[in-house]
Amino acid sequence: MVVLALGTSYAKWSMSRNYGRANALATRRLRVDLATSIMQQEIGFFDAKANGTGALTSKLSESAIVPTIITQVWGDLALMGFTTFQGLVLSVIFVKLLVFRFLDD
Repeated sequence: MVVLALGTSYAKWSMSRNYGRANALATRRLRVDLATSIMQQEIGFFDAKANGTGALTSKLSESAIVPTIITQVWGDLALMGFTTFQGLVLSVIFVKLLVFRFLDD
């Protein structure tokens, strides 16, 4: 039981660490691609009011929302999988204990 508790704690810690790292890498890649795309535009592109400095800066800062959603979903799926596995292991252990207890009586 203690091993499962420690395993769950380690899995949660490594999941948050790894998905945080994946989120940072995806955000960086997305921002670099967006900034590169902005820099390759013709000079007339920046004359439009929708493409001003504030709007472009806002787009760069809002681009971090997408990777957070992706990594959060993957994190939740991994946690559900590990929880299901843990439940199956516990059920096998306790069913064995109950069967042996009833057979001894």
